Amino acid sequence: TGKLGVVTVTCGPGLANGANAILTAARAGTPLVVFTGEYTDDGGKGGLQALDQRQFAQACEAEFRPLARLDSLAEDIAEGFFTARTRQCPVILNMPAALWEAELPWDWDYRASSAFVPSQSHAPPEEALAEVVAALAVAKRPVLVAGRDAILADAKGDIERLGDRIGALLATSLVAKGLFDGHPWDVGISGSFSSAPTEKLMAEADFVLGIGASMNFFTSEGGMLFPSAQVARIDVKPFPAAIGAIPGLYLQGDARKTTLALLRALEARGVKGEGFRTAASRDVMNASPEQLPRPTDGLDPRELMRVLSRCLPTTAQVVCGAGHFWSWPIAAWKLGYMARNDGVRRSHWATIARADVCGTICAASGPSVSSLAKVRSWKSGSCGRDSIDRKVTRLPLSPASTRSSSSSSSLIRFQPAESSATPTTPRSNSRSTRLIAASSARLALRQATGRPPSPACVCDTLVLKPKAPSAIALRNSAVMASISGRVAARSSDASPIT
Repeated sequence: TGKLGVVTVTCGPGLANGANAILTAARAGTPLVVFTGEYTDDGGKGGLQALDQRQFAQACEAEFRPLARLDSLAEDIAEGFFTARTRQCPVILNMPAALWEAELPWDWDYRASSAFVPSQSHAPPEEALAEVVAALAVAKRPVLVAGRDAILADAKGDIERLGDRIGALLATSLVAKGLFDGHPWDVGISGSFSSAPTEKLMAEADFVLGIGASMNFFTSEGGMLFPSAQVARIDVKPFPAAIGAIPGLYLQGDARKTTLALLRALEARGVKGEGFRTAASRDVMNASPEQLPRPTDGLDPRELMRVLSRCLPTTAQVVCGAGHFWSWPIAAWKLGYMARNDGVRRSHWATIARADVCGTICAASGPSVSSLAKVRSWKSGSCGRDSIDRKVTRLPLSPASTRSSSSSSSLIRFQPAESSATPTTPRSNSRSTRLIAASSARLALRQATGRPPSPACVCDTLVLKPKAPSAIALRNSAVMASISGRVAARSSDASPIT
């Protein structure tokens, strides 16, 4: 949402369990306030939960603010919220055990920090704007790379108009994956997960403009993705965090307002060019991918991603763990972009936070799978459901195919289905992929006939295991979980599926 988040955890071990989330928030520039208590190791019963929480906050790159005085408690809390809002970072508000049972001798008087945050127009400075306009006006092979801030600013349509005027290819950072799905000049992700056609075109770019994207090491593939291009960035921050792999022009401003200002300036100068949108570029984008041999020791993850792309509803949110397997859902799993969809998210809780959005978790063995128990036990009474029903599907992946480079993949283009009631059934000899398609078809038929989905569940889990045991058994009555997130494909056959 781009808004400030608030969380409360118990002291010591409870706070320690939040380390990954707090550090991720710090590095993602997410405003977050964490309320916690603190025991001191005085030899008493609180010693088991004692932790130097100031040093812990420092290790997590978070601000640490003690709530140690009753007479300034309201002001200290407001200062913590103000810091989180203005610096876009996590803040840990720490209350020692001595104050937990204390009573205020006066009425509680609190003024929200939002009342003190000055309004910001984020209008780009004229001099820097003119420099970027001049570079765009003469660019022959421009590329526009949109990031998370472009989504938050709702700048998609304006970026597409800018691209139409200068003939630019449209790309995204990883977190904005799918923003331009369906556009004829969308080349997908820019960076380490780029397809082979995208890499070839990017190498010829002479000007790359990042809009609400950090253009970091991964988005630029260490500066090697577009080695001959001049690079510029639009960001709301006054300065970039570092010089980075691709230093260039830096334009402070809101993604949408700055894009509109660039568009107006180019229109006033009468700039209109073909740019990168040529027949030669189209031939590269439509090139057939290298045909790799079909694996015999497991499920081909590329085929699985293609099937899921056709079967999942466009509003689904995909949550992906971290590991060498994750390149497949990122590079090949295509979802129709919706305003409420954040592309491939990396929090298991993200997919169950909204009961109105189908969720699919793509994980692997290890910490990602161990946290699925939390999804199982989570109660969602506020979402109108009694509980979350966790469906787990394990699919063995071919070791050979999981080692394949994403750069050998084709440019996969998303085409919205004409009717959700009749999804395309993939041609495959794999029983697993047939079950996925059948499950999706059952859901579509239920939706088309108005029958409620059963059993109700918000979140299904697809576990990709990059190993090749001789037999992976999918037992139990729930043989294959529905990938749509609403219906489980049931089978009375208890025999293993390999």
